[in-house]
Amino acid sequence: MAVAMREGAADIDKQAAICYSVWAFHEEMPQMRPTETFGSSSSLALNEFLGTFQFSQGDMSTQREIVRYIKWLRPELRMTPQQQEHLALLSIRPIQTILGLTGRHRSVATRSLLPDMAADGARIALRDIALILNSPLSQTKEAIVQDLAHHFLAQDLRFLEKPYGRDYQPHYAGHYNPYRDSWRSDLCYFGFLGHTTGLTNFDQLFADVAAYWRLHWQDSDNPEATKLKRVIAIFNEHHSGLRIPLLTAS
Repeated sequence: MAVAMREGAADIDKQAAICYSVWAFHEEMPQMRPTETFGSSSSLALNEFLGTFQFSQGDMSTQREIVRYIKWLRPELRMTPQQQEHLALLSIRPIQTILGLTGRHRSVATRSLLPDMAADGARIALRDIALILNSPLSQTKEAIVQDLAHHFLAQDLRFLEKPYGRDYQPHYAGHYNPYRDSWRSDLCYFGFLGHTTGLTNFDQLFADVAAYWRLHWQDSDNPEATKLKRVIAIFNEHHSGLRIPLLTAS
């Protein structure tokens, strides 16, 4: 059944995005200096780390490219071993949620992820993140955005070509929740349509990825164009009244 999206949903989108990232931690955030990890505040630091899990959709190479993009935005970022462990402990519960959503993240086959498993997953990811943040960035922004454009497309298509899409449980909250939309494409919803992720750097990331595809989706030598049209077609089919600006699925 098509998802009816009403006007004025931007505030709801932002609220849903923020709540998804920090639902368990709004009273537990420690005080961190802005230079300690990713953001300009403690919540942004944790939220951006969780965002690398959420928007990589289970692909570790995509997660690393997301971190490289953030490093390009903020080349001064560094991470110490103490900060790695601190973030790993803070992120246990939301990572259990993110990795347990099989329609969102493909790395874990069970919805019952133990805390020790979540902590270990966080530590592995944070080691990779620290290596990127503590080293000079060799890639250009253009190269990073191109890689992410193809990664996001591949991850969306992986889910949307399944018989029931992301196969989320029905959501009865009375308003549209993008994180419970079985037929959501991150590339379409956050990129082409410009809905907020709730995180400034991720909004910029999706804007840059969408700009890349607007320039290259008709390139005759780009075999990914067919995949892009397929993702757009599936997304449009299940979202009444929504069309992707500047692109068609035909």
